[in-house]
Amino acid sequence: AVVSTQSTGNQFFMDNELRKVIQQDLHRTYPGELMFEQPEIQEMMLNILFIYAREHPDIVYKQGMHELLAALVYVFYTDYHLVQDVVTSHTHETHSVLSIEHLEHDLYWC
Repeated sequence: AVVSTQSTGNQFFMDNELRKVIQQDLHRTYPGELMFEQPEIQEMMLNILFIYAREHPDIVYKQGMHELLAALVYVFYTDYHLVQDVVTSHTHETHSVLSIEHLEHDLYWC
């Protein structure tokens, strides 16, 4: 039982360190680009990169992955807003499928 407690504690600290490293990179993502300064966007990117690193321990997080994700975030975020403006006359189903609420999920699986 002590071993599992220690490993859980170690994992907690390792997770915190991983989050710190990712956050440092996120703060340097496209300086001056307002979209990437939004707390919601930074939190979403942190969640995606953190979960990806935890789900793929053989790859983990590498410096520069935030820049790859940022390009996808920019395209998806812009497209979601453009589509919402265009499909105002379409069905509720179209709005729910193309909702900005699904952005984080769609980006993770991209």
